[in-house]
Amino acid sequence: MGFSISPGLFSGNEGFVATCISLGEEAGFDFSVSYALSSSEIVQSLVERMRSGVQSVARGIASVTGALQSVREFTQETLGQIVVLPVLIARAKVDPINWDLSRMPMRARQHLQAIGLYLNYELGSDTPDRFLTNINKPLREYRIPPILLRELAQDITQTIQARGGFFGGIVFSPETFLRQNPLTLVELLEGYGLLRFQRSPEAIAQEQLRSARGRTSRP
Repeated sequence: MGFSISPGLFSGNEGFVATCISLGEEAGFDFSVSYALSSSEIVQSLVERMRSGVQSVARGIASVTGALQSVREFTQETLGQIVVLPVLIARAKVDPINWDLSRMPMRARQHLQAIGLYLNYELGSDTPDRFLTNINKPLREYRIPPILLRELAQDITQTIQARGGFFGGIVFSPETFLRQNPLTLVELLEGYGLLRFQRSPEAIAQEQLRSARGRTSRP
């Protein structure tokens, strides 16, 4: 049985909405059924037994075919949940269109939105290889203007310290961001309650996975 993430999943402006699982139909699903009939002294009995045998074989083939289809569906579901779904969730998290930055000061919102749009472009939505490679690169490997990171760090530090208590000692610096990759940056800001999502990334990913399966199951 073969498995692959298709580049079609990353095509177009809609993101990961095309097929994501390819199961090799030719790999390991062949089967054969044989049925033996003994001779009989009575012709009518032989004919009836042959007819009954053919019907039994037909039922057996239907059962085996149904079982194999269940295996295919189970395998497709399992691989999709384990391998593809986390990629789709990550893609939905780093999509700045899905961000709610209302808890940030205006300047920080503008800076982060600009950074997010730039990173989203660099990550690439056309091929899975490009996305999976770039999502793990730290921000220091991207061309982000230092002034944006400096002012973003200032605004976030002030916003968090204004909460008082434990938060009063938290300081963000440009280096705080530079050592993050695009996904951990989003998760860091989400953890401090500064970034929320318009829609749940998990719900978006499940929706895209169902849509992809629907396309691959059509004749």
